[in-house]
Amino acid sequence: MPYPAIWTRSQRGQLSADYESVAFPGNTFIFLHKRRTQHCSYFRCAYCAKALKLRIKRNATRLTIPIVRASLEEGFLDNPDNPFHRHFCIDEKEVDTTTYAAKARYIYNKVKLELLDMPMTPRQAWLQMEAEVIANFPDTLTQQEIIRRLPTDKSAKRSFARRSSIGKRNLVEDLAIFGKDYKEPVDEFEAKNEFEEDDLSLLLDAGLVEDNKSPDFLNTDSSKVPLDLLKSRSPRPPWICSPGREKLANFFLIHRECRPDSPHFMVFSDMMGINLIHKCADIVCDGNSSFYPYGFAQLYTFHAVHHSIPEEAHLCAFALLPNTSSVAYIKLFDIISQKLFTEFGDHGIQKNWHFDNQLAAINGCKSIFIEDIVEGSEQKTSNFAKLWHEHLNSLFFGKHPGLNRFIRTMREELYRAGLQAERIFRPPDFITSINLDNIEAVNNVSYIKEEENIFDYPSNNYDNYKTLNKGMKITNDKNSINVDDDHSSLHSCKFPPIHQKSRKRQNESSDGN
Repeated sequence: MPYPAIWTRSQRGQLSADYESVAFPGNTFIFLHKRRTQHCSYFRCAYCAKALKLRIKRNATRLTIPIVRASLEEGFLDNPDNPFHRHFCIDEKEVDTTTYAAKARYIYNKVKLELLDMPMTPRQAWLQMEAEVIANFPDTLTQQEIIRRLPTDKSAKRSFARRSSIGKRNLVEDLAIFGKDYKEPVDEFEAKNEFEEDDLSLLLDAGLVEDNKSPDFLNTDSSKVPLDLLKSRSPRPPWICSPGREKLANFFLIHRECRPDSPHFMVFSDMMGINLIHKCADIVCDGNSSFYPYGFAQLYTFHAVHHSIPEEAHLCAFALLPNTSSVAYIKLFDIISQKLFTEFGDHGIQKNWHFDNQLAAINGCKSIFIEDIVEGSEQKTSNFAKLWHEHLNSLFFGKHPGLNRFIRTMREELYRAGLQAERIFRPPDFITSINLDNIEAVNNVSYIKEEENIFDYPSNNYDNYKTLNKGMKITNDKNSINVDDDHSSLHSCKFPPIHQKSRKRQNESSDGN
């Protein structure tokens, strides 16, 4: 009888099989791949291997590490709780075999593997691990137990730094392929005028370039793209993230394939863009074959239209495609679908996908978003798409941009679209008190709780105000209280003089009429 196995990866990327013990509740055994045969593979207990090293150090009796058979299709073929050689890791106090330790190991290995694609500092990697725990385990006690078992020693920091250095080198090598295979002709007039002083000051403030160096964005060599450009300018908006996921990194480059053995393929988006695709009912998809970096076949963009602002379309994602075949479009929409499921668990509301007459893109969307409505127009493009193409023409001066300049410009466009979309999804601040004499504060009111009326003053507040008035009259030796002084302006939300004042004005106006 096969036993279920949880397939993961070890720190070195080795295949690993986890088993939540039934004979030892609360414990999880981790089995690492040892060798493979024609019908199955053999795995040995990683905890027992660690316990054996500890026993050798203190000159204890050597025991045999238990080995079990398993396959990817059927799981464990032998009982992991009762192998031929028993588990002696349970009796070792220095070996943590709890399920919390196995979950912590899984999160640690997951973040380490991600560093090869998206480099981070050791501190950022640690915050990423903590955010992954909070996002995947809602129980507070479980979160505390797993976070307590996450590695914090120097070896873990060195491992993070080493993996990030490898990821940076791989990323630079991938981007350098464009510089080797494709050289964009540089126009001297454009090179002098495309980088203005305001752009340089912005980059200096962001720390992307130094004062004594020429900006990297003037170079057509793709290997000199700053790695900071591959991350979003803003963090994850907490009001649209599921609990715990607001602390995760907001990656701007969500997919890349730049190896020589595969076509060049890059997809860009951020958390706000993915949220737009998830929440909006109308998505406008359009390709551009005029303004994209050399080495690609097409720039493909996604614009979302929210029902509350139907006259505006927000850029939410874009991709650089290697070709315009059906396989490329299916892969593109599959990447968007996987990102939606990762962040929200579903595709969101039913959508209307709007296309032009490109049948390959329409069929690619239909194959992934089966429940949505896919619409194609007979015309080559729509009025909105024409405006977008004209905007791209103004951004890139009617020429193919280099990859570095393209990433910088499109990241700013995506960031600007995210700021415009904030007013749709960001919940307004609650207003519980307001000074009616402050005209600016009244004009800036965004939301008032329905169950509270900030202009009603209960009788007990009025009594408290009269008591306070008597004390102020004795102290300041005044015959009357000026309701427009600084004190009343600070406490106008609790006291009734403003209410009485407005009533007095109404009476005067009625007498005048």
